[in-house]
Formats: sequence, C-alpha cells, structure tokens
Amino acid sequence: MNSYDIGDLIRLRGSFTNSAGAAVDPSSVTLQYRLLAADPTSYTTLIYGVNSVVKASVGEYYHDLSVTSDGEWRYRWNGLGANAAAAETPFKIRTRSVG
Repeated sequence: MNSYDIGDLIRLRGSFTNSAGAAVDPSSVTLQYRLLAADPTSYTTLIYGVNSVVKASVGEYYHDLSVTSDGEWRYRWNGLGANAAAAETPFKIRTRSVG
C-alpha cells in the first residue's frame, strides 16, 4: 500500500483495457474516493467530463487529490457501458512529524 504525507498532491490513476490488453475508453468514467475512518461507506464521486477527472490518453485517466486528513483511504475507478471495468486501490496518509 502506498503511503503519503498530509499536504501531498496525490495523482490517482485509472487504466482501462480490453481482454486483449489494448487501451480502451468506457462509455463513462467515474472516480470515487473516501477516508475509511470518516465514513466507511460514503464516497466522493467525480465524473469525467463533469468534474476534474482528466483523460491523459485512450484508456488512461487521472485526478490530482490533495488530502488534509490522515488514515487509510481508498479510491475506485468505474468504467460503465462499453468496456465496463472497475478497480479499487487503498493508500495511507500519515501525519507529518516535525523534528
């Protein structure tokens, strides 16, 4: 699991491929993320074309997230419609120590 410090800008990346391994675009793409300790069932949802989800190339998407709370986080990319797929990834945010 990747770890970051509070205040880091984290690039959340999502990739979509077909069964042959070729990059493909789903009909729609959403990104969901959450801090588990705050609410283990409630995600913030971003939609490509509406919010700040960026398409880097065919099948490649990202969002830059700045976090201010420590703990375990999860993000989930959802591709819907044609080329549907989903993947969820955990990461940790640690409190910076001064010293």
